[in-house]
Amino acid sequence: MVRLIPPPQLKRSEPNDETAVHLQRAYDYLEDNDFTNAFVESSEALKADPQNPLAHYMQGAALMALRDYTAAAAEFVEAIKLDPSLADAHFMLGQSCRLRGLYDEAVAEYGVAINHKPNFAIAQALIGECYRMQ
Repeated sequence: MVRLIPPPQLKRSEPNDETAVHLQRAYDYLEDNDFTNAFVESSEALKADPQNPLAHYMQGAALMALRDYTAAAAEFVEAIKLDPSLADAHFMLGQSCRLRGLYDEAVAEYGVAINHKPNFAIAQALIGECYRMQ
């Protein structure tokens, strides 16, 4: 299982905002290991705001939990297009690459995550793991 790193922006969302409500529900479902409902809620967040990078991030996280790493990667890429500084999306894209054996791509994404968040210790550790796996 891949540990979900919630982006800090999720906790700063407005509780009355429809997108934020669905994002929080998706996160809560992920925490409870209810991945199907997490996917449903993140899909609702995307319907409410298709240009929200956190909605794409949470959709990707739900897909990662469901072990659809390729589809998850596409959602993380979309989140990054919308907010290139979203370190957690780069990290999770790295995770999806690592789990598919794409170690060079994983290292690159972990590196970008670290550039945006210099003390991202788990990303630093996983770079070493990728080098060992090659």
